[in-house]
Amino acid sequence: MAEYAVAGSYLEFMEWRQADLEARRHVVYLTPERATAHTEPGTLHRIGSWQRSPALEAALRLEAR
Repeated sequence: MAEYAVAGSYLEFMEWRQADLEARRHVVYLTPERATAHTEPGTLHRIGSWQRSPALEAALRLEAR
């Protein structure tokens, strides 16, 4: 199953990813373009100030599938 992440910034995502790089290496950071391009349902990680993510709406739709 695919894993995606939304965060308030790419820096927040990278800090979160680096905290456990082995386990999180395959997590895809979602931008609005990536969120609409991905069609595979998956797990959505909400990181830091994720409510401010520009990809939030598309990411939530992806998670709901």
